[in-house]
Amino acid sequence: MLAISDLHIADELRLSSIYTPRLPVAMFLFGLGIGPLYLEPLSELRGRFIVYIISYSIFTLFNLGCSFAPNMSFLATLRFSASLASSAGPCLGGSSIGDMFTRKNQDRAQAIYTFGTTIGPLLGGVIGGI
Repeated sequence: MLAISDLHIADELRLSSIYTPRLPVAMFLFGLGIGPLYLEPLSELRGRFIVYIISYSIFTLFNLGCSFAPNMSFLATLRFSASLASSAGPCLGGSSIGDMFTRKNQDRAQAIYTFGTTIGPLLGGVIGGI
């Protein structure tokens, strides 16, 4: 949703560059790539449930902070931090499905999960643009 509103962000924060408003989106994607490097081992040590709860709580708090960001550097930092926490879903989803379903039903459940993570970003932009 932030990628669609980059011109509004530029106006709100009085930015002159056309590339700077895209920085929070780039930082979010960077954090999604780095997050699994610490969340996956942590889930093996402490359990997936506690990692899900804590990471999504942190994700919510950082996104709340994004709505009150006074400048671009603060917004980009909060988006990066939020994406580190939000990467719990993509990196732990497959292993959670392996824990919840029997070997016989795992293929169908994994297909549905993968479909949701693939089509979700597409539908989010379409529904958010309405």
